[in-house]
Amino acid sequence: MEGLADWPMRQLLTEQAGFDWTVSEFIRVTDQLLPKRVFYRSCPELQHPTKTPIRLQLLGSQPDAMAANAERALELGSYGLDLNFGCPSKTVNNSCGGAMLLKSPQSIEEIITAVRRSVPSNQVLSAKVRLGFYSINEIHDILSAVINGGANQVVIHARTKEQGYRPPAFWWKIRELTKPINVIVNGEIWNSHDYWQALSQSHCQHAMLGRGVISDPDLIHKIRAMQLGQSFKPRSWLQMCQDLEQFVFLSRERMPEKYIAGRLKQWLKHLGRHWPEARACLERIRTLTQADSILEQAKEMDIQQDHSL
Repeated sequence: MEGLADWPMRQLLTEQAGFDWTVSEFIRVTDQLLPKRVFYRSCPELQHPTKTPIRLQLLGSQPDAMAANAERALELGSYGLDLNFGCPSKTVNNSCGGAMLLKSPQSIEEIITAVRRSVPSNQVLSAKVRLGFYSINEIHDILSAVINGGANQVVIHARTKEQGYRPPAFWWKIRELTKPINVIVNGEIWNSHDYWQALSQSHCQHAMLGRGVISDPDLIHKIRAMQLGQSFKPRSWLQMCQDLEQFVFLSRERMPEKYIAGRLKQWLKHLGRHWPEARACLERIRTLTQADSILEQAKEMDIQQDHSL
């Protein structure tokens, strides 16, 4: 979710949807304690709390440095702490971070052990992993390392690093695991049906949503309505355009204007999985470089389609 679930996106979605908690983009840790401004820049919620608790995510491979930065994150108000062992980015992996550590469960255990010493027992320490680097069967050793290190929650993206984000997600593989800690299923959850299938196949009680809720901001509401046996009326494209406008407004508080059009196109591309209006808009804005011009084009889309899935 790096470069996608940034502060403007989190701010907009968590104001509308009923998330239990959310996770920041990862903060890259090398070999030193980072200054407070790095945490605040990545996670403004630390200074301006929202109604949805935010958990800082750290990514790195040096146990002592990870522990020191974990302690600082908690001092600044993070709602527990999350460690990223799942990012498949080549840039991250070339620096021995993220999913590259799935090759070495012992290293994962050493990092978590060091961080656990800095995280009080009343604070949640979670780890984000994948089923493996090459094989989905690697998850047994990976999960053992997470548990032995002292984490009390793990989010499992139900694919390997090599599989990246290609469907399917192997939710059923999580069902095979002994679960002495809270295991949360993640990956390829795009709609309410996927959500219930992920829980059913994995035998997990909770799921983490990522790209699914970026593509359909109503997804949380649809899931909760289904839980209660209620109907839910999804937002109209006009209402979605209001969210796009708010996203641009929030983005202007945090980034130069030249980057906002790109972020807006990126979101429209994800919305295109669900909204035909977004797909149509993308065809018309390829050469546009100003966010306001893109918004004008989005408002002109009037395709009618049922978004009740």
